[in-house]
Amino acid sequence: MTQSIQIGISAAVLSDQNRSNRLDGIGIYTKTLLEGLKKLSCEVIPVTYTPLFKKNKIKNPILPGGIAFTYPGYIEIIGSLFFPYREKMIENKISLYHSTDYSVPKLKKIPVVSTLHDALLLKHRCFDSPIKKIDCWLMKKQAQYAQRVIAISRAVVPELVEYWNIKPEKIDVVYNGIPEWWFKKASRIQKKIVLKNFQITANFLLFVSSLRARKNIKRIIQAYKNLPLELRQVYPLVVVGQHVGGLNCDWIVNELKILEQKKQGKWLDYVTVEELQILYQSATVFIFPSLAEGFGYPIVEAFASETPVITSNYGAMAEIAGDAAYLVDPYNVDHITDAIKTLLMNTNLSQQYVEKGKIRAHFFTAQKCIEQTLAVYRKLL
Repeated sequence: MTQSIQIGISAAVLSDQNRSNRLDGIGIYTKTLLEGLKKLSCEVIPVTYTPLFKKNKIKNPILPGGIAFTYPGYIEIIGSLFFPYREKMIENKISLYHSTDYSVPKLKKIPVVSTLHDALLLKHRCFDSPIKKIDCWLMKKQAQYAQRVIAISRAVVPELVEYWNIKPEKIDVVYNGIPEWWFKKASRIQKKIVLKNFQITANFLLFVSSLRARKNIKRIIQAYKNLPLELRQVYPLVVVGQHVGGLNCDWIVNELKILEQKKQGKWLDYVTVEELQILYQSATVFIFPSLAEGFGYPIVEAFASETPVITSNYGAMAEIAGDAAYLVDPYNVDHITDAIKTLLMNTNLSQQYVEKGKIRAHFFTAQKCIEQTLAVYRKLL
């Protein structure tokens, strides 16, 4: 692949999330592509958009070296179907377009690659209302415009076939990856400063993700509360996750506040990436028995941080973890409790998972993700 080839990458989600200093899995993935491809001397053009009726509410969404456009709102995906993507891209001499956010344009003169992270939207959202049914129908229609589709784990492939109607022969599995700096160790002083700022003890259990129901934080809290008092007094539960609204989220926050009053818990709505890395490295055990993931970045981040991991025994979580994590039935609270107790009481077993995790983390690097994504591009160029 030569320097003259320009790759357009959808970066609207990255632009939006940068304004709030939060990146979800798709945002991290998009940022990894933008930065990694540039390091390999590819010319990368981030593409962002502003819904017309939000134009005055959003400060310039264009990223350095990118292009931005505006289309009428209402259902944003409809706007993306009718906005003249093609003219904009040809004008900027883009040779290939990569959609990372489910919004796939219909382009006739340049190839399109789409990363479909999972089918959660289609599984659960399409039955909420007539409008959302239309929304899902449009997304499924758009998905067909891609010549190649990237799945971020093998576990996701059957979902892409069943729910997105993607032909198996169009799918390439390319795992997400973490940058090299995740493997860099913080100093004792750095750890001490961060833990002191958050008023966290040296021993604690950690959960990192949003407080969405599918992240299973409710059962994690229940499992934690089932631990013997003597363990809860030594190992508080630290939850790093954004409140996403809803009764389930309110219950979680209320329970965490109760734990905090007892000095058995801490809720951190937002931390910087640097602080997050230190929290991972300082935790005694990382708990992530999610109900559904397309990949599961936190598993690999914890592996790289040399922290033992508890995660789910099926789907992408089990695939990414391999034999490097303690696997549990995420629907069984007692199983989660037993796993926490086992790793806290059995330091030899805990250390075995740390060693396996260090090795496993190197299977999922940003470098590998970028190189394998380039291989997908080459199939179309």
